[in-house]
Amino acid sequence: MHHFAPERSLYVRLSARHTNPNYFCYDFFPEIYAFAKEKISKHDLCDTQANQKLPLADVIIHNHVLEHLPVDWRRVLRELNSRLMPGGLQAITVPTRRGRFDEDLSDLPPEERKRRFAQEDHMRIFGDEDVIGMMAAEGMKPFRISHYLSPDLASVFGVKNSYDLDAAGRAGGSTVFYRENI
Repeated sequence: MHHFAPERSLYVRLSARHTNPNYFCYDFFPEIYAFAKEKISKHDLCDTQANQKLPLADVIIHNHVLEHLPVDWRRVLRELNSRLMPGGLQAITVPTRRGRFDEDLSDLPPEERKRRFAQEDHMRIFGDEDVIGMMAAEGMKPFRISHYLSPDLASVFGVKNSYDLDAAGRAGGSTVFYRENI
């Protein structure tokens, strides 16, 4: 399993408290992960050669990563998909807002990036009007939480907003997109 920009909560579970020999974590700034006890390797997802050298994996996870990359996000998805074993799965999330996709890879001032993309280090933000189609064009499908939970259970588990978006055929920042390598 490859996990890029690992979240603490997922890291703790997936690493089995640092003992899972099949769980590999990566980030461009591995030093910021004090909780991982130096188990995060430096990796630049913008580097095609580095991506091609990744070992094949059964699972690749990255949440809210694509918006930070100053390269074509579609290329990165394709490169990671090429590192999946047959039957493997890539699962991702991306930030969204109302409207359409917006991107600017130029050298914008931080305050302009924050205004347009909600954070100073974002290069893009996905729009709820087109993210599902854009992801579909790359072979990614939305995981439909509304197919598995009732509205009441969604409330109990604290995912009611995600449930409502999904039930309406829309996507939000917590929508999981996935691709199975068949």
